[in-house]
Amino acid sequence: MKRLVAVLSLLGLLASPLASAVPVTVDPGQYTGLWRTSALAGYRNGIQTIDLPLGTHLFYVAAGTTRSSFNITVTDSGLISSDNLAAAQGGQNVLNLNTLTVDIDPQAYQGRWSIYAGRVRNNGFQSIVLVPGLAYRLRVADYISEGDFEFFLDASGEVVSGNPTAAVGGAASLRLNNSTITINPNRYSGSWGVYAATSSHRGRQDVVLVPSLGYVLRIVDFTNRADFIFTVDADGIVRSRNSGAASGGKNRLDLNNINVVINPNDYLGQWKINSATSWLSGLQDVVLIPSLTYTMRVGGYSQRSEFYFHVAANGMVSSHNSAAANGDNQRLNFNNTTVTIDPQQYPGLWRLYAASGDLYGSHVITLVPALSYHLRIAGTRVITC
Repeated sequence: MKRLVAVLSLLGLLASPLASAVPVTVDPGQYTGLWRTSALAGYRNGIQTIDLPLGTHLFYVAAGTTRSSFNITVTDSGLISSDNLAAAQGGQNVLNLNTLTVDIDPQAYQGRWSIYAGRVRNNGFQSIVLVPGLAYRLRVADYISEGDFEFFLDASGEVVSGNPTAAVGGAASLRLNNSTITINPNRYSGSWGVYAATSSHRGRQDVVLVPSLGYVLRIVDFTNRADFIFTVDADGIVRSRNSGAASGGKNRLDLNNINVVINPNDYLGQWKINSATSWLSGLQDVVLIPSLTYTMRVGGYSQRSEFYFHVAANGMVSSHNSAAANGDNQRLNFNNTTVTIDPQQYPGLWRLYAASGDLYGSHVITLVPALSYHLRIAGTRVITC
């Protein structure tokens, strides 16, 4: 009988399912950036208790480089081990990340920088808590891959730069090198800026950048329809990726110019090229940068009052809204249509924002088709039409 009980007990043990996952508390300490495991989808931050399957998994701190991860092993008893003891220490149902503080000094560079997946975009000198024994990517111009580089933080706190022309590492420190270049828009009087590296500028400016990286120069409205990439090498040589828009040289970037005639025909209201001109009316000759796409706004103040047009390197203008305008060689012609606005018995003032003055009574107004306008009644109420 005792033997039968023993056999049944053994069978019961064999029938009991083994644990397929165990709870693990991940404690990143003072590190406030993102982390994740290959076993679970999505990045996390801060202290978290997660269920991890048994076995070996990749544990990622930040991202952007193959050296940003290490292996952890989860056993059925809940014991966690790390194969990178500089980065993390395992224990019973716990993984503790080690941390060190690194001073990052951009010197005279005043633009943004960030450590990929570090959750914060920074300016100026900063002390950042990181996990040692891993590599990170520091992004200077955080829009293109050419705008970042790798650095490694070892267990002792020594920082090694993967791009010594861009930055120099040291004991718990990373110092960004600087290069001053002159950006000359020539006769173009509109706005321009180096994405994430400068504010919006007009006219010729000296800007401080980090060498051996790529940047995006944005013309007009800071949209990616009017931008191009340029690089600054270790010797200060600037190279434009869009030769139609700009030419580079030693510590300089010169924007090419082209004259384009904007002809509104019988439309008497206002129009403007976002960030490139102020509000204008009538036939105008404007200076633009070729080989880029611009945003034209006609009356109104919403995106439905806008359309895009492109100026090719050879001066040919093409409209992205053929119902609103048509292009020609160095010329953009508005199409026109007439609209009767009749307030009937309403005796007060009305106007079309930026498309007409203050008016009373019924009027026939020439507008640009395929766009929206804003009708103002008594100066306050707005009706989109």
